[in-house]
Amino acid sequence: MTTININEINKGISYSVKDNSPRGIKTVSGSQVQPGDIVIIDNHGVEVIEDSRTADEITADIIAYFNDNEEDFNNCIEELDQYNGYLGDDRYYNMEELDEFYNGVEPSEILRRAFYGYDESYGTESSFNPNRDYFTYNGYGNLVSSDYKDYSDKIDEYAIKEMLENRSEIDSIEESEELAALFDELEEVTDNE
Repeated sequence: MTTININEINKGISYSVKDNSPRGIKTVSGSQVQPGDIVIIDNHGVEVIEDSRTADEITADIIAYFNDNEEDFNNCIEELDQYNGYLGDDRYYNMEELDEFYNGVEPSEILRRAFYGYDESYGTESSFNPNRDYFTYNGYGNLVSSDYKDYSDKIDEYAIKEMLENRSEIDSIEESEELAALFDELEEVTDNE
């Protein structure tokens, strides 16, 4: 059976739509036609389908969701990192874990990494501050302190693709109905491509 997109239905004219009445057909205005209806066009039954979106459009909606819900993105990207190391050296850690990272390291090495590091909360002019909530490393392996996790530079199409491919490992996606629905839609579209 051929199909027609709901957006292609002319809202200003009437259509014959198949139904379960004794006649088997009813006449409705174009604005009453719904996805799933069978309309008669040129003496043929045509199924009306939902407006389908592209993978790029859905991905853009997921990116917009993550931009509006930074904590959800942080949770998802860190779960992805735990599974496949996606973040590499760009991961933020709780400051309480600092001792574990430097167990057995010479104190002078730790001091050098802190001295040449900085506090991200106040820019590169401030020294590393062990009283912050999180730490990470700069490109030279020096310590960077912060009161927040900033993965905003990682919100892109590639991250979404990786999350989709490894969705079973990222429980945080399912914690938001809206996000889970977007990933369901993206999965359906990419499976049909």
